[in-house]
Amino acid sequence: MLYLLLLGTCIGVGSYLAISYAILPAFQEFEVHESIEAVDRVESAIEAEGRTLQTLVSEYAEWDDTRDFALGRHAEYEEYNLIPNYWRRKGVDVLYILDVEGKVISALGMSEGTGVPADIHELFLGQVTPTHPLLDHPDADSSFTGAMKTADGPALVAAAPIVSSLAKGSPVGTFIVVRRLGPELLADISRRTSANVILHELTAAGAGSYSLDELKRLSSDGTSTLTRSTDQELIANRLISGMDGDPVALLEIRHPHTISKIGTETIRAAMILIGLVTAVFMVIGVFIMRYVFVRPVNEIADSMIRIRETGDLNINIKQDRADEIGQLAREFTEMTANLDHTQRELEKTRDLALGASRAKSEFLARMSHEIRTPMNGVLGMTELLRNTALDFEQRRFTETIYSSAENLLDIINDILDFSKIEAGKMDLEARDIDLGVVIEETVDSLASQAHKKGLELINDVSPDLHTSLIGDPVRIRQVLTNLISNAIKFTNRGEVVVRVSAEESAANTEAARVLIEVVDTGVGVKPEKQRDIFESFAQEDGSTTRLHGGTGLGLAISRQLVDLMGGTLQLESTPGLGSRFYFAIEMKHGRGEAVHERKATASVAGKRILVVDDNATNREILEQHLKCWRARPHCVESAREALQALQLAATEQEPFELVILDMHMPRTDGLQLARMIREFPALDAVSLMLLSSVAMPASEDTLEELKISGQLTKPIRQGHLYDALSVVLSGETVTERYSRNRSSAIRKLSGKVLLAEDNPVNQAVALGMLDSLGVDVAVVTDGQAAMDALSGQRFDLVLMDCQMPVMDGLQATREIRAAERDNNECHVPIVALTANALSGDREQCLEAGMNEYLSKPFTMDQLHAVLSIFLRTEAELADETRIEEVLSAEAASLFDTQSITIQPLDLTALATLKELQQPGSPSLIKRVIQIYLDSSGEIKERLANALSNTDTDTARESAHALKSSSINVGATRLADLCKNIETMAREHSIDGVQELRSKLEQEYGRVIKALRVELERAA
Repeated sequence: MLYLLLLGTCIGVGSYLAISYAILPAFQEFEVHESIEAVDRVESAIEAEGRTLQTLVSEYAEWDDTRDFALGRHAEYEEYNLIPNYWRRKGVDVLYILDVEGKVISALGMSEGTGVPADIHELFLGQVTPTHPLLDHPDADSSFTGAMKTADGPALVAAAPIVSSLAKGSPVGTFIVVRRLGPELLADISRRTSANVILHELTAAGAGSYSLDELKRLSSDGTSTLTRSTDQELIANRLISGMDGDPVALLEIRHPHTISKIGTETIRAAMILIGLVTAVFMVIGVFIMRYVFVRPVNEIADSMIRIRETGDLNINIKQDRADEIGQLAREFTEMTANLDHTQRELEKTRDLALGASRAKSEFLARMSHEIRTPMNGVLGMTELLRNTALDFEQRRFTETIYSSAENLLDIINDILDFSKIEAGKMDLEARDIDLGVVIEETVDSLASQAHKKGLELINDVSPDLHTSLIGDPVRIRQVLTNLISNAIKFTNRGEVVVRVSAEESAANTEAARVLIEVVDTGVGVKPEKQRDIFESFAQEDGSTTRLHGGTGLGLAISRQLVDLMGGTLQLESTPGLGSRFYFAIEMKHGRGEAVHERKATASVAGKRILVVDDNATNREILEQHLKCWRARPHCVESAREALQALQLAATEQEPFELVILDMHMPRTDGLQLARMIREFPALDAVSLMLLSSVAMPASEDTLEELKISGQLTKPIRQGHLYDALSVVLSGETVTERYSRNRSSAIRKLSGKVLLAEDNPVNQAVALGMLDSLGVDVAVVTDGQAAMDALSGQRFDLVLMDCQMPVMDGLQATREIRAAERDNNECHVPIVALTANALSGDREQCLEAGMNEYLSKPFTMDQLHAVLSIFLRTEAELADETRIEEVLSAEAASLFDTQSITIQPLDLTALATLKELQQPGSPSLIKRVIQIYLDSSGEIKERLANALSNTDTDTARESAHALKSSSINVGATRLADLCKNIETMAREHSIDGVQELRSKLEQEYGRVIKALRVELERAA
């Protein structure tokens, strides 16, 4: 029925459209044609009137009496021939008889009464000069007829030369008659032509509804008739031209829409008839469809519904008909049988696929563990061997082993990352980061590789970019490391530039679209290879004789990581000139303040700074940063230009206050230029800063000899440059250089560590590293043994392997945390050791209660970095006694004798803040403590209110916030109490929380008092 209704509707709409767009336009076109024909008839009538006037004029002009009158020989001519009523009956409004000079001999006007108006000369003859065509008669046969614009309005004018009856001799004057195109004549024409005629006088403003410009265009483009339509009538217009060809009036014909109305009525009647016929056919069609087609189809549909509801594909649809419906039923029955068979096969395939997926995941986990375990032994033992006394040959062999093992580990990590991405198990982290710092740290880590090849490695973070953003720093660093490493690998000379900027886009206050580029001057990529360069295992040169190795997974992984971030990794390359890898990602703004977002201080703003560097990119970047900080930079590329600029500035009494020198320049390097500058007494006051490479920095003695106030290593980091400028321009010396070749000596740690590890190789590696770090170690081989050891003695930290016999590390950690909560014991830090590297491993460890995560194989630096979070160095331990004495003396009224045994603050955290202090910057430790004092009280009160109201969600959030901020200032015991409350709130079980709340209030008071003492000491 619905289809019949739709069909009937389509027939009706189609008929209407066909009639409307085919028949009605024909009526309208016919109506326009009729209007144009009416205009033609009216124009012909006007021309006929003109011809009548011309005949009349010719009769009188070629009459001897008229000629004699013009010559002054017929005195009675006016009395007998110029009779007003006669001429009025002839349709003449004005009559003139002129001599050969154009002077009036006689005039007769019928416009006002029967006499000649006094202004008749002004009305017409004022427009007729002796040279007017009306008076120009080259021969006896010359005559004129046409329209003319007069002061009294448009009129028809006829003129003929006055000659003898035989039309011989020269004209002795001109006979002129005028008939106005007035209402009387137009009414007569309308009656004769059956048209509604209106004549518009042409004025300066135009005529009718047309402006003068429109009428000029109508005249110039040759358009004969212009039509326009209103609701009531069709209007046709045509210009009437004068004897000189210029328009004198606008003719208008108004034609009612009689024909269109007839057409509309015809269409309406046709549509009604079509509708009635369609309705009748629809009723007949519905009846046929219902009883012939719909009923059997409904029976088939009911069978389908039963199959859907029961899932039984064996239901048969019985139809004995031999037509199409019967065929449909039989085909459907056969189809359900096939589907039933296919479904069973799919279920088997699904079970096999799930099993294969589980097997793949288990294989990845096992492969990760089994490969990383021996790799841990190779790397760990090799690193321990490197720290022993070796001769040159032994050290070369050891470095080769270590480098090869690291390369193998990189390949393993690439394969695992690729497998995780393919399996959809790669998740991105979202946290506050300083993108500028992430970029600079990544570039720093690869600087030595670039400088070994003699390349300039440059980072260019735009000063206009707000770098406090939210993203995954690990994956951003991984992508950049791949891109920069490739650029260095395939570039033999020139530079590698890492640029970070904000793309121009619609204003967005919540996010920024960041463009990251890696540009090199290397060998480039051939056009035919560019399309496949991001495919897995793809190589630009895939031959066995290629110069550069690699698995071909780096770019494939990088592209997929960028895809996960919401961007697309792209390539532009020209063989022999270099490549540009780039991607744009949208990152939300973070809550912190970025290191790059520095405001100009008095020590930097307005200072004249000379930059000397042979690399154009370096000069451009330095100039950009200096201008952003409101300094006044001037850049040159050679020592000669630098000396000229210095001398010119000194001569103009506007000397440079600082010269930034590139150490490695052709011909004259930075140190040679510094010596030249120091040879000029007039330049002795200028400060010098040196830019050197990682591999070849200047010595301290050289810096002191040449009075160089500071040295920075390339690639330059904005934060370091700004801080160094602030110090140097303030008249001080940068005591600590920001170089990458700082001493690698690791500070000894103090504490007792429990190592839970079942693998003998891993035990040996960990024991060797821990012994080098100076800590006391106890070893157990399973989780149960670790629990027993902790119950018998106190440890400062536990290194817990995750996979061990008897009880694994995750279960052991859960048992340890439960025991701590039950017995109200101090929280012992537990660091996970695992050879797994799959998505979710870290999360499982943290959820079990572990504090940190260390993936095997790990280096001495990585182990030291993790242990430093929880253990004091020997120097800090030596200072602790003195600090505790100070605390006891200054805060005797704050702590009782018993409470001083467990300090409220872990001084390691505060010491770490001190290490992060940048020269010339405000006190970091003072700022952090003050922020904690200002904000923690409100969080604690919110937590207390949530606990009182049994609001577990708010309690969990508040406890987590207070825990995070407390860890940053070293309040570890307070952080442990917050974590216990957070865990209870997450499980919606806050029984016994009041006891924890009381301990938290007490511990919070101790922390606040201790922090105030530290704040006074920092001041």
